[in-house]
Amino acid sequence: MLSQINLALWAWLESFRDFRRGRVWVPFVLLGFVQLAVVLLLTQFYRPVVSAFLVPLVRLLVGPTALHYPQFYMALPSAFGRLNPFLDWLVGSFILGAAALVLWHTALGLGQRGTWSVAARRYLSLLGVRLPLLALLLGVAWVLPTLILPDAGELRGNSLRMFRYGTFVFGVLLEMLFVYAPVVLLLEPASVGPALLRGFRMVGKVPLATALVVGGPNLFQLPISWALRRSDTVVQSLNPELVIAMLAGAVVLYVGINYFILASVVRIYGARGTSREEPMPWKA
Repeated sequence: MLSQINLALWAWLESFRDFRRGRVWVPFVLLGFVQLAVVLLLTQFYRPVVSAFLVPLVRLLVGPTALHYPQFYMALPSAFGRLNPFLDWLVGSFILGAAALVLWHTALGLGQRGTWSVAARRYLSLLGVRLPLLALLLGVAWVLPTLILPDAGELRGNSLRMFRYGTFVFGVLLEMLFVYAPVVLLLEPASVGPALLRGFRMVGKVPLATALVVGGPNLFQLPISWALRRSDTVVQSLNPELVIAMLAGAVVLYVGINYFILASVVRIYGARGTSREEPMPWKA
């Protein structure tokens, strides 16, 4: 147990050291810009040039009342929150795949040539290896509530808080199970199925270290979620457009969360999980 705690601390320390290297930030900043662009695009749903597809999308995500001002800003965090998992799968699979290679090459002191092209060639496999996690997370977020809600159709008070924290913990556990699979897919000669199996075995080898490096950064999601759930108060008491700034701040924090999780996972995989015969010079 102590060795796994030390492994997680070492991975965090190395991630902080790489934090000052501008090249490791490029993929994460790019993903953040894509997310911010989607937020801003949603706010323009009423413009004729994009209304043909954005109006039905907003209606599908959060209902027809969100098409009016200021109700739209109350519903904007929910709309983005429901759209973001698909954005993360379709766009994030490629960008975070390239980020994993950048972090790997940086740790080994290698150049960055080929990182984006490798991620592009393995894009469909990256989608496949991340699809089970997407399906399970959507099931937790959308299907599970319909199964456990009382007849009144709404949870309140302590029951609501327990449900939120429970789904958060369950989501972190799911992320732990699948977090190594994309790294295995990119660094080893493995297809989707074997990459998933090797990723599961990696979690079994270092469960505590994985829980720390995945769960620790994810704790910062709790205050973010708390703030975004109060968008109705912001709209009613302050400037409705302030919700956009809140979402922008959330995206920035998510960029940092993604960085520290992936940077730590790449380090742990290199130290404990790689099947390459040559020793890694930076192994813990």
